[in-house]
Amino acid sequence: MSENVLNYVEAGKIVWLAGFSLLYALGGTSGKWKRRYIGPAYLTLGVVLFSLIQSNFSWYYLGFFPLLIGATSIGYGTGSALTKLFKHKWIVRLVAGFALAFASIPIAIVTGQWLMFFLHILLCCSTSVVMGVGNPISARGEEVVIATVAGFLPLFMVG
Repeated sequence: MSENVLNYVEAGKIVWLAGFSLLYALGGTSGKWKRRYIGPAYLTLGVVLFSLIQSNFSWYYLGFFPLLIGATSIGYGTGSALTKLFKHKWIVRLVAGFALAFASIPIAIVTGQWLMFFLHILLCCSTSVVMGVGNPISARGEEVVIATVAGFLPLFMVG
């Protein structure tokens, strides 16, 4: 595959990521199933699609799907079980961010991209805490940023 074609493939990952971010944010306002099931299916499909395009497909990548469903199903709102368990908002957000990052472990195992995986953990955890506790932007913006960070590196780890 030529360098020029690879430029379009890599840019396509960013475009694909926008779809996941939208589904994640839409599921934050109504229809939680968009965030919990459709979003993870869409992002996993992107991982599979781009790994096939770049001749790096592994069936283990499909393990990303159930882990991401679990991560996107963790409630971090006021009445959630996680909030009742930990009491401190920053711990709840740290756990939620870690779960989003950890979902990509099957991709890291296959590709050996451990440095990227640990960077992904750092980015997801810090983004979740800063956006959720500090509230520097609107709630809609917060969800889009969290989803974008959560989906960004897994898409690039497969190619």
